[in-house]
Amino acid sequence: MISRADASKQRDAWLAAWRKDAPGTDLAAWLKLHAAPALTREDAAEALAARPSSPWSMETSESADDAAMGNVYVLLGRWDDALPLLERAVSTCAVLDDVPALVRAHLQLAQTYEAKGDVGRACGEYGWVVARWGGAKPRSVTAETAAKRARAAGCDKG
Repeated sequence: MISRADASKQRDAWLAAWRKDAPGTDLAAWLKLHAAPALTREDAAEALAARPSSPWSMETSESADDAAMGNVYVLLGRWDDALPLLERAVSTCAVLDDVPALVRAHLQLAQTYEAKGDVGRACGEYGWVVARWGGAKPRSVTAETAAKRARAAGCDKG
């Protein structure tokens, strides 16, 4: 397994080469290299600290970008910031280019609804993930997480 420090060095070296070949792509690179792969609160905080000053606009962003930015906000517990991004990410066809991101966006949208007290909509999103990925081989950790959170939220109680 690669250490955090080594991963950062490799990411930064790749990013420097990419910037040289494709100037003006700082925000796109940040979304792909920092925001989308963030898995922990620490990752999300580091991602936000590394965010370039390029302006962010939902009007010009793509659904995969929305999912990546929503990921950062969910990990930081910034539910109001995450909600519109994730709602848009799961409702557009473009995110189908990255099915794992789509599934994670549905899980994170469920978590966001739950955190904001909308258990009914959270259950619907958890159900979406479980219905599509609950029987995946090899197993889907995302579907297992959704099923566990759905049970804890009382979604199975009719």
